[in-house]
Amino acid sequence: MISMMMRSFFIALLLLFSGRSTDAGESTLITIHYTSVNSTGSSNWVVAARLTGGNRVEEASEGVTRSGLRGNASKSATLGGTWRVISANKLRRTLEHENHFQIFEVKIQRGACHAAVWTQLKPGRSSYIVGGVRGDRIESSKPRYTNVYCAIQ
Repeated sequence: MISMMMRSFFIALLLLFSGRSTDAGESTLITIHYTSVNSTGSSNWVVAARLTGGNRVEEASEGVTRSGLRGNASKSATLGGTWRVISANKLRRTLEHENHFQIFEVKIQRGACHAAVWTQLKPGRSSYIVGGVRGDRIESSKPRYTNVYCAIQ
């Protein structure tokens, strides 16, 4: 279930991105919702990406831990970087962390959006390192992802 803050964030993203113009005049908004669980705790996340003309991707994400700590980020990039086209109906987002990659895959099938999230250790690495509350680095168990779903508009 999405908290009130996450709903507010999602609505704000829709309003923010809907006002942006694109080269082609059209764009697509993809949202991915998920819960990340590891030995340091759990957090709920929303990632919103607007695919615009000229292969541009405007992205924003926000997460909230069970204790109420929040994290967020936004950026603009070109398709082929963090987001890659895998096939005619599949996109993949790869985030690089200290010891691992976090991978998101979005697939459109029969008009419905399907999402998956997983991690992969970097070669030669044996543990997952995540950011701590005070900016420190903490070793954690391999993250599990639950409540994963997406929407495309």
